[in-house]
Amino acid sequence: MEKTLKALLVKKTAVAPPRIHNLHKLAERATLVLTPDQALLLKNLGLFYLETRYPGDWVEPPPEEGSAEAGRLVAAAKELIRWLRSQV
Repeated sequence: MEKTLKALLVKKTAVAPPRIHNLHKLAERATLVLTPDQALLLKNLGLFYLETRYPGDWVEPPPEEGSAEAGRLVAAAKELIRWLRSQV
């Protein structure tokens, strides 16, 4: 998702994307108009994403989600990625 957001940012600005990994901030910089659900999904995914990319470097710990919730987040993330790719 990060790479797709950065591709959108490059498409819109024609400059190299910033060296950040915050999904929500990347979407803001790409001036994407997100639904409230999409914005919340980026925020929630960001909690997990930072921990998996940089263990121990989170601001707040990721929520302790059950496997059903994790499955829901994965499905929603796949749908958001499809939508983001359609914007490139």
